[in-house]
Amino acid sequence: MATVARRLENARRKAEEFSVPAYYDDYQAMMDRERPDAVVVTTPHSVHAEVCLAAFERGIHVLNEKPMATRWEDCVAMVRAADRAGVVYMQLPYDNTGSILTAQRLLREEIVGKLTGAEACLNIPGPPRDNWYYDRSIAHGGAMLDCMVYPISRLISLLGRAERVTGLVNTLIPNRIVGGGKRVLSDVDDNVALLIEFAEGQVAVVRSLWGTAFVENSTTVFGREGTIVLPGDGRVLLQRRDGTAPIPSAQPDEWRSWKGVFRVSRRPESGKHDGALCPVYPRGGRTDLFRSATAPRPRDSVPGLPVRRDGRDAPLGVRLSPLVPAGPGAVRHEVGLHLSAGFVKGQRPPY
Repeated sequence: MATVARRLENARRKAEEFSVPAYYDDYQAMMDRERPDAVVVTTPHSVHAEVCLAAFERGIHVLNEKPMATRWEDCVAMVRAADRAGVVYMQLPYDNTGSILTAQRLLREEIVGKLTGAEACLNIPGPPRDNWYYDRSIAHGGAMLDCMVYPISRLISLLGRAERVTGLVNTLIPNRIVGGGKRVLSDVDDNVALLIEFAEGQVAVVRSLWGTAFVENSTTVFGREGTIVLPGDGRVLLQRRDGTAPIPSAQPDEWRSWKGVFRVSRRPESGKHDGALCPVYPRGGRTDLFRSATAPRPRDSVPGLPVRRDGRDAPLGVRLSPLVPAGPGAVRHEVGLHLSAGFVKGQRPPY
């Protein structure tokens, strides 16, 4: 086990903090000498690709921080290199959480009706450090790369692929005051807004702003009969137009000034790939709920909801497949605006 940093002193300090026996200022030297089973890449954005590729060349498994990389060509090269090496490659953000799994199973017509839109955001005052976040030559981007990936990943995990995407990006606050009162000049984006259109015209509004006086990391999916809210604090909220909860285990809760809000018990996280289902949506996203077909929709394993056993557990237009146990040849792909999911070597994501 070892730590690596550009400055050896920083690597030494982290090694001492976590009782790690070795530390380096050269990641390739560390990989060659320590021969680790796996590495966690938390470098500046612009360096993700080169460190991951170096690990793949040595047969080392990788957990890579977001963003995957800063160039599409690098993302493709990373996936191909991991495939060739037969290693496990996991890319953050990680959305196979109890909150997301529960929200996926609430997206049923008899619960929320026809889907009509969505909102998601990650808004913060801005990174408190000045080591590289505000330097385009190192970070290659600001709020888009550092924060926007989270709300986009959550939306795609819930709703599937988009048909069209448009957006606005700019820099609102070039003169920043960071930790300790230090003043820095920022040349990265700090204000990003996206409009994501799905197959039947529904639009999701996504925002990431480094200019708020608070932190919000929430996701909301709107339906004609109900609304699903992930406030970012671990809760899963269901709001219903008729003020009733179709899930016996749901408890009354509060969200803003809305009426008819209930808290739904979260489904446990999948842990060590215990057979939880990971949805793979077709092009155009959740067309089953976007079109609001008249046939009743199935209920899945949200606590308190009965599970159908008639072979029709998957909603129309959604294929459910078991998560694959991590092992040689298992690669987690996350390239572009489509669902993050686990794929076995030899299978390709839908792009």
